[in-house]
Amino acid sequence: MLQLIQIAESMERYGLCTLADLRAFAGAHRFHGKRRCLRALAIARPGSASVKETELRVRLELRGLPAFAINYMVAGSAYDSRMEHTVDLAIAQYRVGLEY
Repeated sequence: MLQLIQIAESMERYGLCTLADLRAFAGAHRFHGKRRCLRALAIARPGSASVKETELRVRLELRGLPAFAINYMVAGSAYDSRMEHTVDLAIAQYRVGLEY
């Protein structure tokens, strides 16, 4: 399951297709493993910067943590260049940020 999620998010990340395109394809065709693909697509989300970020997010969320925001911009925090700080994964209500 994790690998299917990683593949779907990677395809979206590299502009090969959108997650909506993959859902539409899976919904319109019959093939072996269709149910697993649809379950993986229900978990997949756009915005991940790497396969390992996807793995970390999915493993934590499947263990009961709340959904993470991906590439979260930290309000009121910036580098000297005035670029806002971002973290790979965040649960803002708990002030938790993760960098992979």
